[in-house]
Amino acid sequence: MTTTQRIAGAPISWGVSEVPGWGHQMRCERVLAELRELGLAATEAGPDGFLPDDPGALRELLTAYDLTLASGFTPLVLHGDASAWRRDLASVAARFAAGGASIVVLAASTGLDDYDARPQLTGADWRRFLHALDAAREVAGEHGLEIALHPHYGTMVETPEEIDRVLTAYVEILEDEVRRADSARYYLHRGMESALDRAAAHREVALGLGTGNIQEGARVKLQRVGVYDRFRFGGFGSDHEERVELIRRGAERGAALLGTTPADCRVVIIGDTPKDVAAAKGIGAECVGVGTGSFTPEQLLAAGANAAFKDLGEPGAIEAVIGRE
Repeated sequence: MTTTQRIAGAPISWGVSEVPGWGHQMRCERVLAELRELGLAATEAGPDGFLPDDPGALRELLTAYDLTLASGFTPLVLHGDASAWRRDLASVAARFAAGGASIVVLAASTGLDDYDARPQLTGADWRRFLHALDAAREVAGEHGLEIALHPHYGTMVETPEEIDRVLTAYVEILEDEVRRADSARYYLHRGMESALDRAAAHREVALGLGTGNIQEGARVKLQRVGVYDRFRFGGFGSDHEERVELIRRGAERGAALLGTTPADCRVVIIGDTPKDVAAAKGIGAECVGVGTGSFTPEQLLAAGANAAFKDLGEPGAIEAVIGRE
């Protein structure tokens, strides 16, 4: 994605806000027209009612102004009634997908009418909130969207301490879920351990992780199958929100361990989704696809993978990763 494609505006820049009693609100037609006149290619959704609720009508309106939807600020009471926020999020996700967005930006609403007061959450409230975030990812995913949590003034996640609490609670919940996971469904894919062994035998090879998870989350998941300590570095979701950039950070760390730079290394990314392939290509790396997830080797090849296999146990797979020995 180019810098030009990333430029978007927000109705709040035109004084359009969800805050009660804010003042005069400009009509959406004027705001969209001026957005386009400024050369912007996308807009945030603005407050409820600013753009059409109907997905078809929203798409038609944005198309008329040659705009797409970037995303929108979506406050939900995630520590409250799950049926209510699920219903609201499903509606928002359908609208956003119709408008061309790829992400829903969530805020942990207090459930109150303004930003000036916040209730105190109990431990049970926090746990319900963390489970809700995971469920929200699934709800948005049904519409092809990802989610992001936006720390915001007057919400339940505002301060650095609250952000840390979210991440700490996430790891605690993950540890419990991983501990209880059925071993018949939680295992290393065929060929993975052999690939780690053969790669580790080469002093000129540095093994690392690339994941959208935070590092502690990756530790919890991989310690269960006994391979976390096999990786000397990584690129993580806590490094960057975009996959290509966190992969780039990982490649930089790996090259540094070898006393060189990524430009002087053969960087190989093993991935099971087209997004992994795109991230590899985005940093100029090779990509070996594995059909261990929702995509077949053929689909990964079509996405641009240099090679693709059912798993790393297939003949030629490990050689594609580390080269002929």
